[in-house]
Amino acid sequence: MPTEDINSVVSGLGLSQDSFNIPAMIAGMVFGLIGFSAFMRARKTKEPKALIISITLMVYPFFVSNPIATWLIGLGLTAALFIFRD
Repeated sequence: MPTEDINSVVSGLGLSQDSFNIPAMIAGMVFGLIGFSAFMRARKTKEPKALIISITLMVYPFFVSNPIATWLIGLGLTAALFIFRD
């Protein structure tokens, strides 16, 4: 598939190549997986604080596009999982 075809498909979807931020996507996947595993553990042990933090870890990457902010928020929330354990 030629490059022009790919660009026309991407622009037809209302996206630009600038909207794909690989470091932010990787951070979203990493912290999404951490959040999912913490969610499964919190649900099993019935820890409400860990449950809320884990849901936040899974959802916040959808709203933050800056990769540095994504990593900092994710690291902070992951640390919060250990700090606010019951």
